[in-house]
Amino acid sequence: MKRNSFLFLTAIMILFSTGCKKERVLECTKNEEQSGIQMNETVKITFKGNNVENVNSSVDAVLGDTYKNYKNLFITTIESQFKNYKDLKGVDIKVSDTDDTVTATLNADLNKMDDDAKNKFNIVDTKANYEKTKESLEKQNYSCK
Repeated sequence: MKRNSFLFLTAIMILFSTGCKKERVLECTKNEEQSGIQMNETVKITFKGNNVENVNSSVDAVLGDTYKNYKNLFITTIESQFKNYKDLKGVDIKVSDTDDTVTATLNADLNKMDDDAKNKFNIVDTKANYEKTKESLEKQNYSCK
């Protein structure tokens, strides 16, 4: 009995000493049309406690028949906008396309980003509150779950 109590207390102490920082993922989407182009945005932010661990942002631009012939121009424009961020530590940027859609995806692992990468994104601190972040995104017309 004493041994079981000791093991139980030890397990509880380990749990508290490592922190009960549970991981939560905030996923928000926004769909809107801009100048005849359907823009579908998804943002996923991974929190561990009150720290942001990872941010993944993806935008699908559905060009439709009107702009479909300009797809390569869209790709070139997007790639040029991200060129200063492509080789940053902890940051992965991809631009891909299908028949009438161009997708730009940015993934930032804040634990792997060095100071140079954080400075380019104006990241001063990784602390953030899940609920306040959700509220802020919802004010920008994102739907969050």
